[in-house]
Amino acid sequence: MNSAQYHEFTTTLFSEEGDILSEPVIEVHSVDKFLNEIFKVPPAKCVTRCFRGQKNVDWPVKPSVFRKTSENAESKMLSDLFLETPGDFYEDRTMFEKLVRAQHYELPTRILDVSLNPLVALFFSTENHIGDDSMPKNGVLYIFDVEEDRTKNADSDIISLISNLSRLSDKDLDDLKKNSKDCKSDKQKEEFRKTPACEKLCQFVRMEKPYFLNNVDPLDLRRYYLALPYKANRRIIAQSGAFIVAGCLEYTGLNRSRNFSKTKKILIPHDKKEEIRSHLDQLNINTKSLFPEIVSAARDISKRYL
Repeated sequence: MNSAQYHEFTTTLFSEEGDILSEPVIEVHSVDKFLNEIFKVPPAKCVTRCFRGQKNVDWPVKPSVFRKTSENAESKMLSDLFLETPGDFYEDRTMFEKLVRAQHYELPTRILDVSLNPLVALFFSTENHIGDDSMPKNGVLYIFDVEEDRTKNADSDIISLISNLSRLSDKDLDDLKKNSKDCKSDKQKEEFRKTPACEKLCQFVRMEKPYFLNNVDPLDLRRYYLALPYKANRRIIAQSGAFIVAGCLEYTGLNRSRNFSKTKKILIPHDKKEEIRSHLDQLNINTKSLFPEIVSAARDISKRYL
């Protein structure tokens, strides 16, 4: 891949607010055309490529918890869920694992689903969807190339810190965001660690990692990471699942992350969704294979007879 090709591939597709712009885009009408686009520019060395499929091209690339929620909604929703269904989270050792499970149960969280398999992302982008204007919506698929130092395993201290942000109040989150800005010198970092919000965050992390020391680098809370989860449930395995996490920035600046903004945008026309899904089904990329729980199997079987 020459420098011109790489520049074309990594052209920023985001607005200043962090939403992905409508242009430039690549439109595909079939699985084979889609795969041709995927293979056209191979990922660079020391890079993890992941994919995000959305059934509505108009939706921003951000987790649902950041979309029009009430005050302190994130922490309150998690607390309520843990109180109502404690047994479901009993075996989860970390907040990141709890967030993955909560997302699995369709609770809005601060983590963003992606897949390491492009065909899985294509499946999600081809789900039929009617918008608020009563019109069918095109789907969209985004490709992210994440450099090695921004790819973390589930047990990473950085992932623990960012995941436990979900337990803080909106005021604490605002304080972390404000105090971490331009915080680069050793003295500034030490002052940041002594702030009440940072100390509270570290206390939450120590609940899962008693050894954890408050050596927080405030810049870590202003970066984007690809988190590779434990293969602890059948859905993550089936979907080759991973997650994008972003601390107190709330997914507002992917375009400014030089280690994360290498993207490509592929449009899926709404009138081609059914045909593409039919072809994906022939490759065993379907609801039954991607959602291997009994409720999904029962739903799929009922469609055959009812």
